[in-house]
Parts: sequence; structure tokens; C-alpha cells
Amino acid sequence: MTPEAFVDILTETLGSEPNPEQRECLLHGKDAPTFIVAGPGSGKTRVLVQRAFRHAVVDRIFPEQIVVTTFTKKAAKEIRSRLIQWGEPVVEQARTFAEREGDEELFAYLGRVDVNRFVTGTLDGLCEEALDISRIPTEPRYTLLDEFAARTLLTRHGKLYAERDATSELDQFLSGFTLDGEPPSSTGDAARVLKSIADRIVHDLVDENGLQNQTNPGLRAALAVIQRYSVYLDETSQLDFPRLESTIWRRLLDGQDIGPLGKAQAVLVDEYQDTNLLQEQIYFGIAKRQAATLTVVGDDDQSLYRFRGATIELFRGFAERARTALSCGDISPIHLQRNYRSSKDIVDFFNGFIKNDPDFNPGARVQPLKPEITCESDIEPFPILGIFREEVKDLAEAVADFLYDIFSGQGRAIPDTDLKLRAAPSGGDFGDAVLLSKSVNEFGRAAFGKPPNPKFPYFLRNALEERGIRVFNPRGRPLRDVPAVQRLLGLVLETIDPSGPSTPDGTIASSPDMHLRNDVKRVFGEWRQTARDQLQANPSAMDGTRLQLRLNEIRKIAQPGDDSPRDWPLLDAVYAYVPYIPELSDDPEHQVYLEVVSRAASQMVSFSTYRGQIYRTEPHNNRSRRSALYDMLAPLAEGNIEIDEEILADVPRNCFNMMTIHQAKGLEFPMVIVDVSSECKTNHVKQRFKRFPERPSGTTAIEDTLAPFTEIGDLRLQRTPLQRSFEDIIREYYVAYSWPQSVLVLVGNRKAIRTNTNTKHVGHFWRSDGSWAWTDNLPARKPPPIPNLPFVLM
Repeated sequence: MTPEAFVDILTETLGSEPNPEQRECLLHGKDAPTFIVAGPGSGKTRVLVQRAFRHAVVDRIFPEQIVVTTFTKKAAKEIRSRLIQWGEPVVEQARTFAEREGDEELFAYLGRVDVNRFVTGTLDGLCEEALDISRIPTEPRYTLLDEFAARTLLTRHGKLYAERDATSELDQFLSGFTLDGEPPSSTGDAARVLKSIADRIVHDLVDENGLQNQTNPGLRAALAVIQRYSVYLDETSQLDFPRLESTIWRRLLDGQDIGPLGKAQAVLVDEYQDTNLLQEQIYFGIAKRQAATLTVVGDDDQSLYRFRGATIELFRGFAERARTALSCGDISPIHLQRNYRSSKDIVDFFNGFIKNDPDFNPGARVQPLKPEITCESDIEPFPILGIFREEVKDLAEAVADFLYDIFSGQGRAIPDTDLKLRAAPSGGDFGDAVLLSKSVNEFGRAAFGKPPNPKFPYFLRNALEERGIRVFNPRGRPLRDVPAVQRLLGLVLETIDPSGPSTPDGTIASSPDMHLRNDVKRVFGEWRQTARDQLQANPSAMDGTRLQLRLNEIRKIAQPGDDSPRDWPLLDAVYAYVPYIPELSDDPEHQVYLEVVSRAASQMVSFSTYRGQIYRTEPHNNRSRRSALYDMLAPLAEGNIEIDEEILADVPRNCFNMMTIHQAKGLEFPMVIVDVSSECKTNHVKQRFKRFPERPSGTTAIEDTLAPFTEIGDLRLQRTPLQRSFEDIIREYYVAYSWPQSVLVLVGNRKAIRTNTNTKHVGHFWRSDGSWAWTDNLPARKPPPIPNLPFVLM
């Protein structure tokens, strides 16, 4: 079958014809890598799936030899769904073609094609599977750590701050990578920075010998912690995610078995702009081992994950790097620039934004520059809207009224037009809208003993709930401050470490050798009080068992004794109390909280001495309960356990969603509200890194520190760290502005859009040279108070 005939079969089977650029992607041969630069909403996932079909049907590569990777689990799930949903009818139609053409060999081959056997997933997931499949009987089974467990092990077995003489040097060194240039405020913050450095050393394939020879005492102290952490992982057969990928890469180099990855004859990579150097080497290594064909899809303007090791320079230099690594001919990018997602107003807006800063064009983009994105959708155009108020509480009320009118009222008229916004008559709901922001935290950090200040998401939550609108923002509050979680963890505390009149803080927690921070003790006290209040009410579960009786039963199980099994999982205590806290079962937001708490308990298997078990024999009963307090409950109380984006793969339709821009990647919404400047009432130094940085970000500072010791260093240093910091913000807002289908709303502080503002903001079209696009062509003297806004004020 020819590629042209295959495209005809696709068109007939799926009911839509590829546009010329998509067709070029499908017709491109397999002898040289296919490099697809895909703008927002251009159908890149569709093309990737269809190219996988092309390999199966035209190139006669069985699906089990075709690997499709993407960046997130939810994206991998979507790709797999399309492969199966579309694959069977496409293969069946191809068999009909082969039978009609009398091609018996193709007909027989297609009869053996099973579309369920495409190899799909994130690269981490596929590496984990490969490690398990290829393990030989004499090899230990590896334990994969999540981020919380990895940071805990780095702190403990890396002996962070154990060498007191090196503490000041280490703090001074780490201050170069924090948001405010100050030393980390806690051990948890220090562990986050150090783990980022440790990960980047692995991701960038850093020459560790050269790095170790540096004389900076702070760097040497940091490397000593990382080295001790690495040795411990090796000794205990544990892997964090970067070391998982590194293990597969080393096996690939040594010619060892790496399961389906090592047998691949076609590799297709989604979101290639967020690939790091180690991952690139894995893809190139797989392609070289089997002479596999390679397809990469991405967009340099949508790279969001530099802080996780993503190296945009690899995507920008892909053609030359792949040609050198794979000894192939010239590689030319295929541009997908037709947007099928958004209205013309939205496409025009994000087109204007991405080309606004002359320093970003062309220095930070693929060369030659890709064509401007064009609108191909027939969505009814609405102008870009803006809601700006001087007080954050007033802004929240205005946005809540706007949403209520659209989804529960009679709609909202657009000023100076005949247009009116209203929910879709067939099933429109608040889940059609989302608030995107750099941060959706509802409170700032507490400081100097003062309570944390509420932020825009907090006021918006309250305003919406007052109007009867449910909110989904599980990242808005630290777990330790959520009332339902406080009750749950307070009950767990009262189970394994009961308090009483003489021991109000618990027997174990109050012991002088427990070494709990004062902040942890305070939070424990708050949790216990919520549990006591719950016990005072003494509710019943569905089976009629009262809470106090249930607590007594579980306490008895957790006590020393010989009439029960030797150990008892702490996770059982967590789930035992869920029936008494209905929110944890009934509310989507609280289900996320329960998942995080459960993961924290189950991850103790990776690093805790007692592996998340309460032992019933002494002295281990007391010690295992101490371990539970120290290894699970204390990190939760410190705020060191965070909500993983992978938990948030599905969002509820009947709630208004609040998400970070990173968290929303891969989802689509008819209406997107972007919080550009709700915090920009004053030009506060603590906020500048979010909108108009004056110093390089911590991530770019790490890159520069490691640049002399990695092959990617010279390519990275073509842009200064401050330029790269600006670029990250530009790309973040570009993604946010290109996400909506029908309506884009910018919200913020009204003072930030006045011509006399000093709160410069990249999201407001400020350029890195300090000029402002919205004031172009305004009179130099006495400009109007409001500049040339590209949106309609509501």
C-alpha cells in the first residue's frame, strides 16, 4: 500500500481529510526523522496517532514494535484511547483495500495486527516497565520513589545539615537558587532546591568528576549531600525518576535487554519541547539500536517545564542534533499552523503576544520562524474580555457575578456590541470554565508569627460558594489546613499516640527525644482538637458504629499484644475514619486530599524503618508509632507533601475549576479566565519574579552552574539566565492565552493597567527592554490614564 492510498483510507474511515501540512506529516518517509513543529490547537495528537497507524499499515511494523510516548499520564491515556478507538476501523478498512487489490501478503499481515498492542505511556512509565521486564533472577527488584519520599531520603541519608561546619556555606550556596535570593527558610525548602540540583545533574548528563573538582565550599557541601543520597539509593535498590531513566540509558548503551523499548522499530514522541538531554539520548539510542524511525512533535513556544529539566534548546536544535546522532540526511521541520481549537479573536491575541518582545524573536525560537498561526475554526468570535478592579475582594465579586450570570442567570452582555455570553443550552456548566494562574494558592506564607494573607483564589472561592457554585481547587490550600484532613489526621494521631489530661500532646509526640519542630507540634495540636470535637459529636458510620467506639477498637489493635497479627498497616487507620468524614467520599476536591494522604502512608514503605506498619510487639510497638509520627504525619504537618498533577487527570463538570497553567496542560475549556495581575496593586519585590524578573530564576541559575560540565551547556548559554527567565514567563502566558476555545478573559488589578503603573508585567505585553506595547503610539505628554487595551473592559 502506498502512503497516498493510506491517507485516502484514513479520510474515508475517520470522516475528515488531513490538511496539506498534516498530509505531509503522514506521507513523510521513515528513513529520516520526522520533525513536526505544531502550534496550539493544530491537531498534533491526531497526527501523531495517525502516523502510528501509517507505520503499522504502510511500513508493516507491528504495533508492539511502535512506541508512542508523551509527557503526562493523562495525555498518554488520551493517545491510547484514540489508537484503539480509531485503530480497529482503520485496519479493517485497510484489509478491505488489500483484499480488493488482491494483495494477499498485506491482507494476511493486517490480520495479525492488534491495535491493543501499541506501546504507549510516559517515558518514566515505559522505563519502569522495561526495568521490571528485563530484571534477571539475581537482580534485586527496584523500588521507585515519588518526590516526597525522594526528598525525605535526601534529607535523612544525604545528612542534610548534619555537618554543622558546612551549614553556612551550604545556605549561602543554596540562596542563589531561591526565589528571593535568601537562604532556604526550612529544611524542607533546602531539600527541594538540592533535589532540583541532583535531578539536573542526572538529566544533563553532567561530568560529575569535573563538578567535584570545583573549590566552592557551598557547592562541595551540596554535592556531598547529593553523593550520600545517591549511594544510599544504590545500596537499597531504590530509584527516583531521573535515576530510573539513567538506569535504562546505561542498559541501552551496554546492549542489555530493556523490554519493548529495545525492540522498537518506530518511536513517536509527543511534547518534545519538554525533553531533557538524558531523554534525548534514550530516544536516539533506541533509534540507533533497531534502526528505528523517529517522529517528534512539539512547539518551542509551549515549553513549560524547564524547572523539571526540560531543555528547549534540544528542540530548537533537533534537526542538526538528530542528523549528527543518527547519521541521516537533512531534516526539515513540518509546520502545523492551522488552529482548530479557538476563535479568531483568541488566535489573533496570542499571535500578537508571542511576537511582542523583539528579544524573544528570533533568539528564543526555532529557526526559521514558524508561520503565524491561522484560525480554522467556525467558533463564534467574542472579543477578548478584561475584568480589573483595584481591590482583590472587589475583583473576586466581579468575576463571581460574571460567572453566575453566564451559567446560572440570563447571560452577560458585552459592552458596545450586540453580543451576549451565556452557557451552552445543552449541558453547559461551570466546568466549562477555568481560572488559570501561576499559582492558585488561596493564602500566602505566614511570616513573623502573623497569619497568612488571603489571595484572589480565596476571595473568589468564597464569592462563588456564596452564590451556590462549587469550586475545585485542591491545590489552593496546604493539606494540613483543610478541615476534613485535619479531622482525619487528628483521629489517626489520637489512635497511635493518644492524648490525655496529663499528656495533652500525646505520650510520644511530647517526649523530649522526639525532636519535632515547634510548628509541627502546633499543627498536631490543631489536628487533635478537631478530632476531639468530632469525637464529642460522636457521629455514626453507615453500619451504625459510633466514632468513639471505632476509635477504641482501632486503638486496641494498635496496642502491644499477642492475640493479633504482629503488625498492622497504618493505612488501615486512615481508611477506618473516612466513613465519618463524608466530604472525603462525596466531594471531588476532598477525594484528591484523601488520595494524597493515602500515598503518603503507602510511600513509607520506601524509606521508613517500619515500612508504614504498626508493630504489636515491644519495643517495636512504641518505635513503629514514633516512626509513623515522624515519617508521615510530621511531613504532612510541615507542608512537605504536595498534590501531584497526575492525580488531577480528570476534573469535575459541575464545579468551577482553578488550576495552575502547568496543571491545565492537556485539557481544553470553552472559557479560560487568566489571572494576570490580581497581586499587582503595588510593585512588591516578592512578586517581581512572577511577572518581570530582575534576577535570574533559581532554575536558570542551576543551569548556569552546571553548564561547564554538560554538552548542552554551550547551547544553553547562548541566552543569558535572565533572558531565559523572561522566556519562561512568555511561554507560560502564551500557553494560557491559547487554551480557550471561545472566550478568553483577563483579570487583575486596575492599577496595573494604568499608564502610570510601575508594576511591569510580561503578561500585560511588557517587553523585556522595559517598553510597553499597550502604550505604543500614545502621546508622550499627558497620556490617557488607560492605555490601548486589546480587550473589552467588563
